[in-house]
Amino acid sequence: MSEPLALSLDQRRFVSRMVRTGRFASSGAVIGAALALLEQQEDARLAQLEAVHAALADVAEAIGASNNADPLAEIERLMTAELMREEPLRKAG
Repeated sequence: MSEPLALSLDQRRFVSRMVRTGRFASSGAVIGAALALLEQQEDARLAQLEAVHAALADVAEAIGASNNADPLAEIERLMTAELMREEPLRKAG
């Protein structure tokens, strides 16, 4: 990839400060470390999403097995019923 990175002024200053203070040897090293952190966060986010999907599938299977209903429709019905019970926040005034 030979395309230059478009960084904001604050981002460029941060990168320069990290190099100037000796925290990193080069601007590329700063960007590399930032990307490594972003990759870790994305991996964690994907793992969380997979766990949520697995839990929803388990719930859907349990609901479907218990009453022969469409499991996803039943989850949606339950969620809608729960949302209908919540009262909107009102400003005092």
